[in-house]
Amino acid sequence: MDHTMKRYEKEMTDTLLSLLSVNSVQGEPAEGAPFGKGTKQALERFLRVAASFGMQTNDLDGYCGYAEIGEGELLGIPFHLDTVPFGEDWSHSPLGEVVTQGEEQVIYGRGTEDDKGPAVAVLYALKSLLDEGRTPKRRVRLIAGLNEESGWKCIEHYLATQEIPALSFSPDADFPVIHSEKGVCHLTLTFDLPQEVYSFSGGERVNMVADRATLEVATLSDAAFSKCLKGGIKVKMTEKGFLLSASGISAHGSTPEKGENALLKILYAVKSSGDFLADLYDAFHQTDGSGLNIALSDQKS
Repeated sequence: MDHTMKRYEKEMTDTLLSLLSVNSVQGEPAEGAPFGKGTKQALERFLRVAASFGMQTNDLDGYCGYAEIGEGELLGIPFHLDTVPFGEDWSHSPLGEVVTQGEEQVIYGRGTEDDKGPAVAVLYALKSLLDEGRTPKRRVRLIAGLNEESGWKCIEHYLATQEIPALSFSPDADFPVIHSEKGVCHLTLTFDLPQEVYSFSGGERVNMVADRATLEVATLSDAAFSKCLKGGIKVKMTEKGFLLSASGISAHGSTPEKGENALLKILYAVKSSGDFLADLYDAFHQTDGSGLNIALSDQKS
């Protein structure tokens, strides 16, 4: 940490741990909290700290909020305080824990990187400049979204009701600067299940690699049963046939190669049991969309 920021290390850690301790996964709507009470609580905590630094704050109907200081042209710094679901198999608390590793202290928790940690970083970077007596040449507005992971309704509300920044950057990607972003397709494919397939489910969000999956089928070929055993897939006999359960490794949807998709794990094992399951595997086992004939790119990408 730069020497000018070192003096804020404890404050930054405490602020981040306070935000991490709030489960801000999208929940049931409540009064003044369209994305659930957890997201609202995270916003309130962030704005409270910003206000203590002398910034003007505004809660925009629980959709999002901002903290602002300065005069003139508007510089917007959007980020988000909501997170994807916790998932399972954490070695440390997803609600924030400081762990000593060698000579370093590491903070674990859902949102440390995406995006509560970066939110705290920009807040204290701005505080450090103010403490040094620097005067912003523009209005600096920290914009806290609460629905980035589940639909972007937070920023839609902001754009519909607030001033749009003349300049903007978002601390929600790799350092130092990314000037473009991957496209994304959220698709719903509908088809009839064959009689031998009773159910197939897994995953928690469209932008997460599924770390849990189950498949219930009437029959299971010997080859598929053998692959299940070799692949660590649990097989349980039921009154109707077989229930398969698999575990994978969750990862962000932008980097699926870093995870292990439990849905695909099952499909790979059972694709010899029928054309439907084989077709599903062929359609989805490539992460670039080529199996669905939607692999898209241009010269820049």
